[in-house]
Amino acid sequence: MLWIVGGLVAQLLLLSWAGFSIATGILFAFTAKGFGRGPLWQTIPLGVVFAFIVWFIFSRGLQLSLPTGPLERLVP
Repeated sequence: MLWIVGGLVAQLLLLSWAGFSIATGILFAFTAKGFGRGPLWQTIPLGVVFAFIVWFIFSRGLQLSLPTGPLERLVP
């Protein structure tokens, strides 16, 4: 339970300057760790990739505004 709560706190703290993809990737990794799945060094990159795909669909496809960070700024 603490891993999931820690992931939520980390996402809230990181969202404004790290952007949606990185913050949500951290949340994904911590939640996976809380459920006993994989080490953080594997789940953080996987979570960031999944979150970036979600950001791309929502931001570019649906024209919704999600927090941007350094990773999202690389996409024109």
